[in-house]
Amino acid sequence: MCGKRLNRVESSESPICEMLDVIKPRLVFGLILFLTGVFWVSATTTVESSTYTIGVGVISIVSGLLLVGSKTLGYVWSIFLAASLYNLAMFAYLVYTSSMLISSGSIYQGWVSATSYLLVTVLYLVILLSSVIKPSYLAGDIVPKDTAN
Repeated sequence: MCGKRLNRVESSESPICEMLDVIKPRLVFGLILFLTGVFWVSATTTVESSTYTIGVGVISIVSGLLLVGSKTLGYVWSIFLAASLYNLAMFAYLVYTSSMLISSGSIYQGWVSATSYLLVTVLYLVILLSSVIKPSYLAGDIVPKDTAN
């Protein structure tokens, strides 16, 4: 099914498509977005963080709740993609700033931070790629009009 969505003919499904057949992506992606939102909100309120991270936190929490609780896709698709892209950009920026810690002499803290932020960045990259490769995983039976064949 994954190859048909991309207008390609494949003899076997890709590993990411097989993985997505096993899990419930809406639930998992919604939970990841919700937990990321809690991370951003708690980082804003407890640490000397900029107030702009509260926005990505609230957007992530709302997106996660809508993704899990909504029966139709409609506007949830747009909010999900926006929140995921925003999180991808934020975590990629944190990888960059963590690398600055390494170059300034805080090697251990820099490597731990860079590694953890890199893992989350790759996670959001996988989330975005999987939702673009096979959007029906998020939609169930409803697929956005521009991706339907």
